[in-house]
Amino acid sequence: MVTAPDGRRYAVRIRRPPVDPDEEVGDAEFRWWHLLVLGVIAAVLSPFETLAELALPVLMLVFVFVMIAAGLVPAIVLFAAGLLGVLAWVLWGRAYEVVVIPLVTLRSERLRDVRGTVAAVHSRQELVERLSGGLGGLHDT
Repeated sequence: MVTAPDGRRYAVRIRRPPVDPDEEVGDAEFRWWHLLVLGVIAAVLSPFETLAELALPVLMLVFVFVMIAAGLVPAIVLFAAGLLGVLAWVLWGRAYEVVVIPLVTLRSERLRDVRGTVAAVHSRQELVERLSGGLGGLHDT
């Protein structure tokens, strides 16, 4: 009941807009398969040894699940994006271990070999001969 300024009382009924049953609404339920997916992701991420290496994927996963729970964006799209992000992060880590670290190590070993050669020679001519490898293209000037 609402009282008007002139003292009369009116019955007021608040009408809600009709709900469309086909409209997709984000739900805040944390289902069992969320835990299963988190377990799989944790198993994939387990090779990371330090907390710093885990920081970005974990923060991203927390963000994904908060957004799913809040229903702010379609959950399937965001969850798929999160999984792709974690996969990209893991693949970058593997690529770094497989490609970048061996290249840096190889370069260091070559520099060490050249330094050892330079330290072992007794004259400039001997150094030129060792570094040229008998190609005849280098001359002592």
